[in-house]
Amino acid sequence: MFLDIILIPKKILLLTIVVLAVLAIQFYSMSDEKLFTVYADNTSSYLSNYDNNNVINSGIKVDSYPVGVAVNPTTNKIYVANEFSNTVSIVDGSPDKIEATVQVGSFPYSIDVNPLNNRVYVTNRGSDSVSVIDGSTNLKITDVSVGKSPVGIAVNPSLSLAYVTNIESGTVSVIDGITNTISSTIKVGNIPYGIAVNPTTNRTYITNIGDGTMSVIDNSAIINNNNSSNDNSNKIARTSFGKNGGIVAPTGIAINTSTNRAYVTDYASNTVFVIDLNTNINNVIGRIKVGDNPVGISINPISNKIYVANIGDNSVHNKW
Repeated sequence: MFLDIILIPKKILLLTIVVLAVLAIQFYSMSDEKLFTVYADNTSSYLSNYDNNNVINSGIKVDSYPVGVAVNPTTNKIYVANEFSNTVSIVDGSPDKIEATVQVGSFPYSIDVNPLNNRVYVTNRGSDSVSVIDGSTNLKITDVSVGKSPVGIAVNPSLSLAYVTNIESGTVSVIDGITNTISSTIKVGNIPYGIAVNPTTNRTYITNIGDGTMSVIDNSAIINNNNSSNDNSNKIARTSFGKNGGIVAPTGIAINTSTNRAYVTDYASNTVFVIDLNTNINNVIGRIKVGDNPVGISINPISNKIYVANIGDNSVHNKW
C-alpha cells in the first residue's frame, strides 16, 4: 500500500515533465543571426525548399516563430503558422515568394489543408479556436471556437471534416467544413496531442500523451475494443502501447495509407511504434529505435520511407 502511494505521484510528475518538455522546448532558440529550431514540424525562421538532390535552393523569410506548415499540392501554395506573430504566411510555390500574410488567432500552432475545397485550418492554442482561411482569396473566413488549448489538426477531405485535439480538454473537436461549425465533440484520452486521418478508411487516430494510448474515431464516432456491448456508435477504441516498467509518451503520428499502418513517436523511450490498422485491435507489430526524444514524423507512402524529427539530439532519422 505504501509503495503504491509513492509510485503514483512519481508517475504523474514524470508525465508532467514530458508534457511540459514537449510544449515548452520551442521557447529555446539561438541568437537572431541563427535559425530558430522548432520541434513540431522541424521548421525554422526561413522556409526551406529542397531540390531533388536534397540541397536547399531557396530561403523564404516568414514571420516570428514558424511552427506549423502545410502544402496544398493542387494550388502549389504553402501555409506557415507563425506562433509569435499570430499570422499565417502564404507562399506561392512557383516563384517561392510570400503571396499574403493573414492575421489569425492567438498562438497559431498547427495547420492543415483541404485541397478539395481549398480551405486552410489553423489551430490557435492561445485563443481556443481554429481559423478558417479561403485559399482562393487568401482571406480569413471565420474563427471556430473549440476546446481548451487546441494543438493538432487533421482534415478528412472526403468528408469535409477537420479534427482538432484539445490538450487541456481531453477532447477532439470535429469541424464541419461546409458550415464551419462544430459537428461534435468527442472525449478521448488524457492530453491528446498528435492526430492523423486515413481518408481511405475514414478513420482518425489520436495520440494521448497523458495515458500512453491511441484513440480511434470511426466516422465521427468512437469504437471500444474492450467493451462487450454490441453498440459501438459512441464508444472509445483505444490502443495501449505498454509501459514496460516506464512511462510512454506518444506524440507524433503518421499513416501510410497504402499499407494502412500507423507510425507513432514515443518521446519517452526514443521509439517509433508500428501499428497494424487493418483490424479494430490495432496491434503494435514493431518498435523502431530512433534518436533522442522523437516528436515529428512524416511518411512517403510511395517509397514507404519514414522521417522522424528528434528534438533531443537535433537530428532527423529516416527508416524504411
